[in-house]
Amino acid sequence: MASEEPFRLETWDGGLISYITISPPRWGGDTILMLHGLGENSRVWLHIARLAAGLGPRIVLPDLRGHGDSRPGQGGVSLEAMAKDLEALVKREGQGRVHLMGFSLGGFVVLEAVDKDILEPGGGFESAILVGALHRPADPEGMRARARLARERGVEEAARAIAAAVYRGVNTNLAYQAALKLLQRIGPHVYASIVEELAGRDYTRAFQRLTAETPTTVVVGSRDPLAAGLLEEARRILGPRGRIVVIEGAGHLVHLEAASRLIEAVKTHLGSALGGQGL
Repeated sequence: MASEEPFRLETWDGGLISYITISPPRWGGDTILMLHGLGENSRVWLHIARLAAGLGPRIVLPDLRGHGDSRPGQGGVSLEAMAKDLEALVKREGQGRVHLMGFSLGGFVVLEAVDKDILEPGGGFESAILVGALHRPADPEGMRARARLARERGVEEAARAIAAAVYRGVNTNLAYQAALKLLQRIGPHVYASIVEELAGRDYTRAFQRLTAETPTTVVVGSRDPLAAGLLEEARRILGPRGRIVVIEGAGHLVHLEAASRLIEAVKTHLGSALGGQGL
């Protein structure tokens, strides 16, 4: 049975990153760092992480700064600060071959690290899996509008807008409750700060570089309103080492809606990234 341990890491700017490691009984020589999405925390990955550990890798699950038990330092909750935290975690916990996996915001943090040359594809890590994150946000103006609502009108009105945009196709009340919890967990100002910054990002060059230089699997739900509309554009710029997997019927929350199919994608990815060895 895999062993689970909590750890803390003081960040470069005086903050604190809380994270969990899951170590399989027989380690296969790989470490996967799984980054959660906006308003979540590391525990959202636990089910998938335990399944993934059964394949042999060691798993590292951090709370991104401003989320869960992690607290930001002087760098605040900027994307670059999160990318630097990722670099520190790779240096501390990156045993063997390191693979980065990020959902939504977590995926964009991986792209931020590549874009800013904080982590080197094929150098700092061996491969990447992006879930619900492509080369740029799908609706920057809508994101800015939701950020303004969160800052100026409070969590309830912002939650309605988030539910309509992000959880489209889900029961209206359930979607609203999920969006409300997201805002309550991290606070409307942290939400607005992250979303406003992300709305101004275009990671096309980082996406091209990542998918050209290291094995990369991009997983999106066919009904994901934040990614599905960019699929054709993403396919055109995809590098030779990139692969796009569309999970039919799933929305944005692929890791919750289709966990077993996501694990299959992870297994296929690792087998390919390791040249068919190790799984």
